[in-house]
Amino acid sequence: MRVVDGDRVAAVRARMPEENDVVDLADIFSGPAKEGTALRAVVVTNGVATHGIQVTATRFLAPFGPDLACADTGPDDMAFFNEHYDKTTIETLQKIVSSDFRRLPYTEAVEILEKSGEKFEFPVQWGIDLQSEHERYLTEKHFKKPVIVVDYPKDIKAFYMYLNDDEKTVRAMDVLVPKVGEIIGGSQRIHDHDLLLSRIRQHNLPLEAFQWYLDVRKYGTFPHSGFGMGLERIAMLRYGIPNIKLMFDNDPRFLAQF
Repeated sequence: MRVVDGDRVAAVRARMPEENDVVDLADIFSGPAKEGTALRAVVVTNGVATHGIQVTATRFLAPFGPDLACADTGPDDMAFFNEHYDKTTIETLQKIVSSDFRRLPYTEAVEILEKSGEKFEFPVQWGIDLQSEHERYLTEKHFKKPVIVVDYPKDIKAFYMYLNDDEKTVRAMDVLVPKVGEIIGGSQRIHDHDLLLSRIRQHNLPLEAFQWYLDVRKYGTFPHSGFGMGLERIAMLRYGIPNIKLMFDNDPRFLAQF
């Protein structure tokens, strides 16, 4: 258990600005992000803390250069990333916007990867969960455009995903883009109570933990789907950053303040 220094927490909170204040991040955190760097950000309230700050768009981008207005990424900021970090950032985004998205089943995607002749770090065979290297090969080298892969094997997906007629795959989809791989994942959910119950048991999950979820089906529902978008992957795509870890401050003292 970590013991929190109450005086230190109070000191940090005392430095927190009010909502919508524009401040130098060095006034909030201990020491400047980098010598000669003047970073400014709009402070927002996150709905939980009285003086919450939107760290994601500010301190995490500190290593990338001076005078970066992180709160509002406009054309000038994109030009900065394109010039100083990845010179294909803007080109990649423009190609995605102007491209048709290729849709194909998981089985076909695996066949393409197996016949590619590429030496992947993770071997390819039907039934594996596709890795970033596989997804990037499909989007960057084979199709050279965004890809939507559908009908994944049921054994590598969540229990609540609806089974296809073959009973081996589920109605799931992943949206893949160049430079990153998957940015969106979604599926049709199981709306039948008995089928959902059997899937929970197949996965050896505790029934009591999912009783509320079963009750939603028990008392009536309808066919429906859902999806999730990885905001950190969107950030990687937008700014041309190859690894999300590079967006975080590499000084452990940064996280130690919270």
